Formats: sequence, C-alpha cells, structure tokens
Amino acid sequence: AIPLLYPPYEQEGRVIVDAAVATQLPVWLVSGQEQYLPIVAIAPMKPRQMDRPQSLPTYIETLLNAGVKARDHYQFAQIPRLRLIEIPTGNIDPLAFNLSFQERRS
Repeated sequence: AIPLLYPPYEQEGRVIVDAAVATQLPVWLVSGQEQYLPIVAIAPMKPRQMDRPQSLPTYIETLLNAGVKARDHYQFAQIPRLRLIEIPTGNIDPLAFNLSFQERRS
C-alpha cells in the first residue's frame, strides 16, 4: 500500500493507518500460529539505491524506508521459522498497475 494515497482516518473511535508505515511484511500477524508451521514471506527484491535523494520528500522517504527495513530485519531475526524469499523485480514503479502481459511475465 502507499501511505500518501491512503492517509490515516478515524473509524469507530480507532485510527486506521497504512501498515507500510510500520512494516513492509507483517509476518507478526501469523507468528502466533502453530509453532511447527513454517512462515514463508515473499517480497520484491529492490535494487540498492546509491544515488543521493534529489528532493526533500525523496530524502524523507529514503529515511523512513531505511527505518522500516531495519525494524523488519530485526523482527525477522526473532522468528527462526521464517523464510524470506526475495524476487528480483528490477526498477518497476510501485504505481505501475497497467503493466503489459510481457512486463508482468518478465
């Protein structure tokens, strides 16, 4: 989900927020299930960004993403039965909802 497109809102006395602010993979939701069951998380492998952010919003986004990724990495290390599978996706824009069949296949 994209936090800027789905801002927090209040419903029945609760504030609902996009989970991407806290984690990219909410594996903690299933960590309370039977201990013998494995947990498999599939995520896109993002290329490392080596360029400096060119704007303040991009800089802030980079900082937030780094914090979320560090928290996720720590949390994953606490769940020994978790297997993270990262799939290379190249530089596909997360807002590209109109990919051709060939682009999706690739």
